[in-house]
Amino acid sequence: MPKKKKKPINRKALNRKTGKVDIFLFLALFFWLLLLVLIFDPTPFTGGDNAHYRALAESILEGNFNRIYEPGAPPETSTPPGYPLLLAPFCAIWPDSFIPPKIVLSLLTYLGALFISYKLFRFYGVNKWIALGIPTLLTVNIRISEFSHWCLTEAPSMFFVVLAILLLEISFRDKNTILFIISSVIAVFAVYVRLANLPLVVGFFLYIIYRRKWKKLALFSIIAFLGLFPWGIWTFSKGSSGSNFYFQHLLSNEAGGTNEVMGFKDLFFRLWGNFRTYTFGHLPNLLFAPFISSYSKTIGLTTIIGILFTPIWLAGIVKRLQKKNVIVIPFIIIPYLIMLYFWAHPRWSCVRYLVGGAPLFLFAYFEGLDYLKNWVKERIVHYIKIALMLLSIFIALFNFFPDSYTKLNYLPSVKNNIKNINLYLKGYAFPGYPISMTRFIEACRWIKGNTPYDAILISRKPKLSYMWSRRPSKCYKLVPNSRAIIADIDSSNIDFILVDSFMPDTYNYLIPAIQTYPHRFALVYKTAPPETYVLKVLPESETSSFSPVDSNTTR
Repeated sequence: MPKKKKKPINRKALNRKTGKVDIFLFLALFFWLLLLVLIFDPTPFTGGDNAHYRALAESILEGNFNRIYEPGAPPETSTPPGYPLLLAPFCAIWPDSFIPPKIVLSLLTYLGALFISYKLFRFYGVNKWIALGIPTLLTVNIRISEFSHWCLTEAPSMFFVVLAILLLEISFRDKNTILFIISSVIAVFAVYVRLANLPLVVGFFLYIIYRRKWKKLALFSIIAFLGLFPWGIWTFSKGSSGSNFYFQHLLSNEAGGTNEVMGFKDLFFRLWGNFRTYTFGHLPNLLFAPFISSYSKTIGLTTIIGILFTPIWLAGIVKRLQKKNVIVIPFIIIPYLIMLYFWAHPRWSCVRYLVGGAPLFLFAYFEGLDYLKNWVKERIVHYIKIALMLLSIFIALFNFFPDSYTKLNYLPSVKNNIKNINLYLKGYAFPGYPISMTRFIEACRWIKGNTPYDAILISRKPKLSYMWSRRPSKCYKLVPNSRAIIADIDSSNIDFILVDSFMPDTYNYLIPAIQTYPHRFALVYKTAPPETYVLKVLPESETSSFSPVDSNTTR
């Protein structure tokens, strides 16, 4: 029986079709960039982590890797050098500006992560509109997209995660060893950018083992060992048992405020607290951030949402673990979840740990809906996906929930941000900052111009105070014991105290200690209301004739 001739491929039609998809992608990229630009904040992040990374980058430029914002500049053993290395050239060229690294390391890497996510989802056969919708949702969801304009590790973390995954999958399909090596190196570097990306390396190991690619496993093991071993040696040799990152976040009893290894009871409460926080809070936030935040006190409602959507993304993981559909993402998400549930005390749990894996979890959400095909037609399932996507985008865009935070809705955020950008262009250095923060900055700048270069400060925000004062700083002891706080000030050879007006700890711990021992301090600078004070610490020898105002040293 003669074989049927294959129908020749219409190359022109294929090119036209490909061109049409490229046009949609080009328009989507322009749309995503526009959305990100409209919420771009030119001012520095006030959390302190950006100052931490910048100080490490400056230390790298000096040939070290030390926390130069601390007295004595001890070696850094908690933060790997990946992101500070990326930041260092910007600090060398633009030492006084956050704008260039914000644009390149945050805005463009976030946009690149959206583009690569689309390519990855299309590689997996995801419908074009869903593949475009997930990055769009990541753009309008302020909880996630705000990291596109902060000098933090989240945006480059997401970029390197999805890039490593895409290159790995292509290398398996094309049997390309060079591409496999590149993807492996990127995966290891992603850990250096953010240690929370360690599940990426673990997932690669598990996936390669599952695929029974033993030569690739040996090659990846060598790359991972050579890449990660130096950092392991550094962090354990330079840091004490209580100072390295692994001990701090995985083993220490943070709930008890000690550096001791936590017990079984502490471990149970950590697991339960993190499970509850992520399952019924942060993970649903990827879809319905403003809604979840508006009704965060309505525990029953948020729990129902978590219970409703958890089986869906778990189903997406199971679907892609099946032999005919197997991909690397489930092998990454599973250790990622284990890490989230073990990672640090629940009070430190936040959406930041989800940013790097956000595209993967959203992918799992929409993959899990495919199980509805067992009960309804495939076309109906497709419409359900589109409707859920549009609903999520709509909720993220508009502020129509009672008691919702406008900063979590895209359009109100744009309105406020445009005002701040206009003020910034008119010369205001810190538009949008609370007045108490601007007073803090004023005090830091006074310290920079009016104190010895080697002066040491006490501050509740030591990284920020170093960034604006260029004086090494440390935090006061967070204990309700005035004598202990003063003793720590003396033993640390503190020269000046920065008393802010916005941190509750300052009112609870530092100010009572100062009021108990007023003879130990002299006011040298005060801002306009709300006042931030700069106090000079007087030596004990000069004040030995004075007594505490209140003998109750535990107030």
